[in-house]
Amino acid sequence: MKLIACPACHLQYDVTHTDDPFVSCICGEEISTAAHGAIDAKILRCGSCGAVIPDDAEQCDYCESVIVRDPKKLSFVCPECYARNTETGHFCSSCGVRFQPQAFFGGDPPKLDCPVCEGELILQNVGGIVVRECDSCNGLWVPGDRFDELVRRMIEARQKQGPLLTSGMHKKTAFQSKIVYRKCPECQLGMHRKNFARKSGIIVDWCGNHGTWLDADELEGIAAFVLSGKLESKRFDAPMQSWQQPADAKRMEVIYQSEQLMAAERMRLERQRDRNRSEIDADIADMSEGFTLSGWLKWLLE
Repeated sequence: MKLIACPACHLQYDVTHTDDPFVSCICGEEISTAAHGAIDAKILRCGSCGAVIPDDAEQCDYCESVIVRDPKKLSFVCPECYARNTETGHFCSSCGVRFQPQAFFGGDPPKLDCPVCEGELILQNVGGIVVRECDSCNGLWVPGDRFDELVRRMIEARQKQGPLLTSGMHKKTAFQSKIVYRKCPECQLGMHRKNFARKSGIIVDWCGNHGTWLDADELEGIAAFVLSGKLESKRFDAPMQSWQQPADAKRMEVIYQSEQLMAAERMRLERQRDRNRSEIDADIADMSEGFTLSGWLKWLLE
């Protein structure tokens, strides 16, 4: 794989299969696709998990992966420091940057419409992850498996910074009073609904082939759930569970009734919270002005 990084925003792109001398980043920067000379840099980190390792380590103490030092097996070049790495590594063994190539469109990216209000979904760079945000309702489309990466980054942020005050970034949005099955912005097929982490009570919309849709309030709820530490008791890098709905009509009816009860309970809790928040600190109110999900994520992850 040939990976390059934007010098302005540091998004990474896989340009293995393009012959163009330059490609355009979503930030507007033109990036050269010319191959950069590889550097035989000192191996300082585990390529599998990014943990710092001793100079003579043969195995990572954290994830127990073998440390590859044979130059013949280091053919992949880091897009940031140009150190040689293994083709299967997730992190640069020298500078520690995570390898996370974004989709390369080879031209203008396709236009996608919001599955809620049909507003345009605008490309955004959030901590090195490309997402799309609705410019009308602030919903967020997270392509492919990038939702898992966003959650991992939230967990890492909490572990590094400790519990964060999330109430200041709260934005009131209406809960769904009835169950709605959203259509995937890319394939237009109905998405599956799933309770995040099985126990959060936050229902997200998921297309197995294209990505995850979050209404404006849902990412806030997920962030609060993650930053509270409730997700750290279970490994988030476990294989994703099946999101297929059962074919049995009776079981589908049970799921539907459960979701209706959950929606009603969330509305009750929202009304209760509103009664308990009759006075809002002026500084927090100022912080909430101009709120966007992408802006909040940038604040948290960068």
